[in-house]
Amino acid sequence: MVAAYPDARLIYVVQDNWSIHRHAEVVAALGELPQIEPVWLPTYAPWLNPTHKLWRWLREQVLTLHRLAGDWDALRERVNAFLSQFAEESHA
Repeated sequence: MVAAYPDARLIYVVQDNWSIHRHAEVVAALGELPQIEPVWLPTYAPWLNPTHKLWRWLREQVLTLHRLAGDWDALRERVNAFLSQFAEESHA
C-alpha cells in the first residue's frame, strides 16, 4: 500500500477487530511502516463496515427465499450478476 501512495505522509487503514489484524506479525509490520495509521472500528459495528451492507443487500435481493437451491450454477450466476454491479465504484 505504501508503494501505491509514495507521496502520502499518512495512510489510514480502517480495520475491524478480527483477531488476525492484531497478530504480532501485523503489529510488527505496522511498526515498520510509520506512515500507516490503523483506525480500529468498535468491537461490533456492522453499520461502519460497507461489506456488511453489501452482504445484507445480497441476502435480501438474491438469497432470501430463492428457488435455486437445487441449481447451484444458476444461483452462482445470480450472485455473480449481483456482485458485478459493484465492480466499479458505487456511492450506494
